[in-house]
Amino acid sequence: MKPTVFLILLISFFGCSAQKSDSKFDFDKRIKIAHITTNGKIEFIIDNVDFLNILNQKLYKGEKMLDRLTIENGVSSGIKEVPFHYLSAISITKNLQVVRYLISDGENLYLDVVANGEFFSFETFFVACEGTSVCSPRLFYTNNGCIWSCRESYNCVSPEQAESDKCSITTTLF
Repeated sequence: MKPTVFLILLISFFGCSAQKSDSKFDFDKRIKIAHITTNGKIEFIIDNVDFLNILNQKLYKGEKMLDRLTIENGVSSGIKEVPFHYLSAISITKNLQVVRYLISDGENLYLDVVANGEFFSFETFFVACEGTSVCSPRLFYTNNGCIWSCRESYNCVSPEQAESDKCSITTTLF
């Protein structure tokens, strides 16, 4: 084989094998986000900057909309009050918050995966709330299961309330 052809093949092989996916995070697998210490403190395991960059890329085509990543404790509303953890990414300049439910296995908090690609639940998608100061994510337990809302209720609001308290909800999977 000629040295030039061999060199081209060698470069092609190493170039292709060195290519990385566009993300350090494989959203098709369970992602370990944080660890809960023995004194109850939550410590991130992921790199916050990398994760925010990926969220901005996937949700806002690379525009830097989300500035800060935290893990919050919440208590559901509705027919039962259940404590839970969720990942929260917020914008400092806009009233925008993107959240995702975290699965707890005792000491660790995870982003869960869609079990078979056909069933989507409140645990498996990102929820974005944007609007006035009353527009923020809330988890409700209902007779039919759990549902995210960006208002104090998961029911529809009057046109007058919708106009005075602007609030939009967007859900997405990736």
